[in-house]
Amino acid sequence: LVRADLALRSGTDDFDVRLLELDAMWPAGRPASVAVLDARRWLDLDDPAQAAEVLLGSLQREMSHIQSAIWRAEALRRSGRLADADSALARPIIRHANDVPLGRSVRARMAIDAGDLPTAQALAVDLPFDEAGVATRWYLARAMGESALMERWAAEWRQQVQARDRDLQQLIPIHLRATP
Repeated sequence: LVRADLALRSGTDDFDVRLLELDAMWPAGRPASVAVLDARRWLDLDDPAQAAEVLLGSLQREMSHIQSAIWRAEALRRSGRLADADSALARPIIRHANDVPLGRSVRARMAIDAGDLPTAQALAVDLPFDEAGVATRWYLARAMGESALMERWAAEWRQQVQARDRDLQQLIPIHLRATP
């Protein structure tokens, strides 16, 4: 699991091999932690619908897995399914997911997508300066039209993220992106 996580974070080509190794260890079904890694890879490949599907299967087996619920909400949000993302984080069994930094990051992004910038700002103010927190700050600066802040947060994010398939533009829901 650690090798797969490191491969995902560094963007190396052996992530798929590591995932196959992990699948072989659990023929009856992946544990939630493996499903989260697989879903994050789908998000890196800009396929949030597939990421949400992977995590739905995981949550059917482990309903209270907080990371699965949070990443599923993020995948649904990126797919443009904001109401479903909200429902995913509102389930009583995982409602405390909103108290962890990653959950607050996703909630802030959801508020941005809903046009509620004051709520997004309140959620983002005490986020850690990790990958998710910095990405959320970039997304908020983008929504506010603050190009200098966007550049600052993008530079900070690039220093933290090594995965070559991961891009800040992937935070923008697919249906809101400009088409080339």
